[in-house]
Amino acid sequence: SKVLGDSLLVFDSNYIESANVNGKQFQYVYSPADGKKKMFEVMYKTPKYSVLKGYYVSVKLGSPNPMLNRKTDKIRQSSKYFILKDGSLTNLKLQKKSILKLIKKENIAKVKEFVDKGHLSYRKVQDVIRIFRFKDAL
Repeated sequence: SKVLGDSLLVFDSNYIESANVNGKQFQYVYSPADGKKKMFEVMYKTPKYSVLKGYYVSVKLGSPNPMLNRKTDKIRQSSKYFILKDGSLTNLKLQKKSILKLIKKENIAKVKEFVDKGHLSYRKVQDVIRIFRFKDAL
């Protein structure tokens, strides 16, 4: 974690399970894709499941060739969302179809009405969290 501009804080998964950094909660979870424990940001948590955000970094190497228009290396940060349920980590796409699959059939009409009235988007994570809170309150 980058702290105060130039300082780094390194977490060791052997000694901690979770951490709070700048008001955000992070939790170590086993990632089958990586074959090891990774730290995920906890976006929403209930006793039954959690919505997690995983961060990934990729490096695009620079080239001395002026025709490629990329003189220096570029570091790109991306993220993916996951559902942690019963110790299993599954991918969560921020799409209407994927989110409605997670809702009981008898509640889908109520959730759709809630989304329409609130002008919510299935592609924005804050709106999706509001949808999950509404679904859990039903």
